[in-house]
Amino acid sequence: MTNPIKALEQITSGGLAPDIIITDVVMPKMSGIEFSTEVRELNADLPILLMSGYSPEYYRQYDHLDLELLHKPFTRDQLLQKLHELLS
Repeated sequence: MTNPIKALEQITSGGLAPDIIITDVVMPKMSGIEFSTEVRELNADLPILLMSGYSPEYYRQYDHLDLELLHKPFTRDQLLQKLHELLS
């Protein structure tokens, strides 16, 4: 899904039940941090993977959200490894 607001509506209504959320930090209409915070309120146990080119220090302020971060650029193997870790 490409629109975070529509994705939240789908998750809230039960029309979408993801096993994991993969989101970029920079998105239209809502940041990935805002989106992740909203998702956590709906399902605290849902794994969330943020992708970003921002420095790791920037995300220390969000440690309480328990989000995983994959720094850009990354390889397909790095993405698959991170997904395996989160879904295991």
